[in-house]
Formats: sequence, structure tokens, C-alpha cells
Amino acid sequence: MIYNGLNFDQFVKYMTKVIVFTDFDGTATGRAGGNTPDIVGAVFSDFYRSLLNAGLDPLKYNYKTDPMKSEEFVQKAFEVKFGKYSKDFDYNMPDADLLMTATAVKFFQEMLKLDDVEIKIVTRNRADYIINVLKYHGFTKQELDKIIIMDNYAKDYEVERSLKIGNHKVYILDDSEQDLKKMVAGTQKVGYLPEDVSYDLVDDDQKVYSAEKPIQAIQRKPGKFDWEIYEEEIKNIVNPSMQTESSAESNLTGSYPKTMFDNHTSSQVSEGPYMIRNEITLS
Repeated sequence: MIYNGLNFDQFVKYMTKVIVFTDFDGTATGRAGGNTPDIVGAVFSDFYRSLLNAGLDPLKYNYKTDPMKSEEFVQKAFEVKFGKYSKDFDYNMPDADLLMTATAVKFFQEMLKLDDVEIKIVTRNRADYIINVLKYHGFTKQELDKIIIMDNYAKDYEVERSLKIGNHKVYILDDSEQDLKKMVAGTQKVGYLPEDVSYDLVDDDQKVYSAEKPIQAIQRKPGKFDWEIYEEEIKNIVNPSMQTESSAESNLTGSYPKTMFDNHTSSQVSEGPYMIRNEITLS
């Protein structure tokens, strides 16, 4: 079978790109970024404040713009407070919910091994702090260079700027339903339709989650995301050799907007990496 000049194997290889748009605080980590009536948000915690060169006036504290202390200082602060991170890390210690959950760490590690998966962190936190958290968890420079952190604009705009319709399976993860829907709105600004989205929300009694839809929009309570499930799903998507040709073809035609089959051209195949506003490269 030929798809716009591509044989089936070429088509599957091109089509099985997965982009993961994920929030950080409360999604990859165990604590939401902002304050709630019961919990001090991550960016307002004493530990977070200790990492910044903030002024003495707490009313002028700005987690986003106050300069962060040196990387050496910050990494030492993590180790003094939490000890060295390992697979046997004790998540019951105070403030450990500021860190990435163990399953999120494994998900990131496994996804970064796959050439057809991109991880994009869309956050109101700041890139230098997130990089320090990732470094504390043991991520290497090579791994960090593959992660795109978008931290300057509204979440719908960040998604809109970094996504094109038709050639991706998209996962969107956020502990905030409002922010999740903002990111979904970003996909619709580039041409995806409401019916392309499968929602899996905390307070949705009529879950209609469909793994076949091109956009998976998933909300969980802070620290409660099922990263093991997403890892398995994505590995199955980007490794079509694990499926028969007929099942892979069925999955593809059920997973992508109909317009992509009409609009898909060889010029799209040759397109290079997408233009991203904030790619963090470490020296």
C-alpha cells in the first residue's frame, strides 16, 4: 500500500513521532507549583526560596525573576536536604514531593532513548530550576539537551508555537484541568479538532478515554500520574515492528486526523526540526 509516495514501512516510520507536552510541578513532581489552602506550592516553599538570591523583603519575592544561586550551590543544597538520589530514595522524607516521582524519572529516561519521541516541558516555573532538579535525579548533559523547556509564555501559545498538525501522536499531561485545556486549545489553533482529543480527567464521571485518538489529554492529582502506562503506550507506538502490518495500519488510520492523509506531501516529509522558542543547551 502506498501513502502519497511512501510505502507502508516508510509511512509508519514517519508517522509514529510522539510529542509529550508535560507540566512539571505536580505532574512530573509530587507537588503543584502554586499555593493551595492546605499546601505551600513548590515555588513558594522555603527550600525553593533558599536557592534564589532574593531580597530580604518577602513581599518582593519573585520566584520567576529573582536570580538563582550557582549550580554548584543548588546541587549541594539538594544533596544536603535529600541526600544523593538513588533507586532506593525515601520519598517519605519532608519536602520530597518537590522532586520528580520515581515513575516520572523512569519515564523520562526511557523516552529519551527513543529517537521518535520528544519531551517538551510547558511550565510557569523556570528553566534553570527544572534543569537543576533533573540534574539532581541523575540526568546527563546528553539527556538534558534533548528536553525542551518552555517557560515564558501562556501554555496554549507554547503548544501552538511548537506543533504542526498531522504527523504526531500527542500526549498532554497536567495536574491542572484548566492548564491542560489551555494546552489542548493550542493544538486546535494549528488545526486539530475537538474530536481529535481524548480526555482523561480527575473529575470526569463519564470517561471516554480513547488511546486511538491523536491527542491524549490526561489530568491527575499531583504526583499521581500513571507514567508506566504512558511509557508502555508510547513504546508500542514508536515500535510498529512489534505489531502486524494490518494492526499498525488500523491504529494509524484511527489515530490521526483524516485531513493529514489528504494533505501529507513529500515536502512535509523533508521538513526539519520544528522551531522552538526556548531550547536549553548546557555548556
